[in-house]
Amino acid sequence: MAILNLSLKSNTDGGKDIAAQALARLSITSYPRVAFPGQRSLELVQPLLRLLSIDRDALQNVEGLFALTNLASLDDLHRHRIMAEHGVPQIDQCLFHEHPMLRRAATECVANLAQYHAFVVVCGGTLPLEEEDLGAKLYLSSSTERVKLLAL
Repeated sequence: MAILNLSLKSNTDGGKDIAAQALARLSITSYPRVAFPGQRSLELVQPLLRLLSIDRDALQNVEGLFALTNLASLDDLHRHRIMAEHGVPQIDQCLFHEHPMLRRAATECVANLAQYHAFVVVCGGTLPLEEEDLGAKLYLSSSTERVKLLAL
């Protein structure tokens, strides 16, 4: 996909930002597995994380978070990729932003990431490895603000 290539390489910084925002909008309005078949949806993580910055306007941040939320809802492979690209600190930063839509989008993204065992462990909690009734068995044993928000 040409937009994906423009967001990753051989483009100016401004061009990469515009391409990343276009990818975010595609990821929000369509099912990512259909719009980006195969491994392409995994390649979206890096450009989408580029949108999560205090240097960007609120709309870019919110669109990036909503797109990451859709990716995090797909499977553990996508959730792992978000963590591997160091997305958790950037998402955390948005949890405490003054803009309410940014906080909501970040909370929704964290809720989708919380389905991944490694994410819960990084947050200081434990989660049974069985797939049955995960929501009822979620146990968090940390006092961090992120975990408090996650538990709400």
